Amino acid sequence: MVVTIPRINTNGTLTAMTSDAGKLLNMMEAESCERVITHLFDIFC
Repeated sequence: MVVTIPRINTNGTLTAMTSDAGKLLNMMEAESCERVITHLFDIFC
């Protein structure tokens, strides 16, 4: 399991240190939190 830590840029936007985390952030914007959490379980479990 790889833990990714997002960081906040000086302009206030949230950017991820890895592409996978970036994809998850995009999913959070497009989908409900429940579906994102389910996807996280699919990836890490």
